[in-house]
Amino acid sequence: MRYRNLLWALSNWGMQYQLAREIDCSESRLSRCLCGRLTFSKQERAAVARALCFPEAWLFEEFEPPARNDSAKLTHIGA
Repeated sequence: MRYRNLLWALSNWGMQYQLAREIDCSESRLSRCLCGRLTFSKQERAAVARALCFPEAWLFEEFEPPARNDSAKLTHIGA
């Protein structure tokens, strides 16, 4: 998942096909951009932000999980 904030905002706004129509984009292109296979253009990013009524920077913020703690050992039940 590349754009967690965008996916959250979209899930509270409507369906992907509706957003695609709103920003004048094909459904397949939007889907590929959301999955990270294609990159949103500057114009598309701005249009998405306008349609969803959220700041562009927040919508397209990259998700970075926390670093793993290598010193922590996982134990398996029954091992």
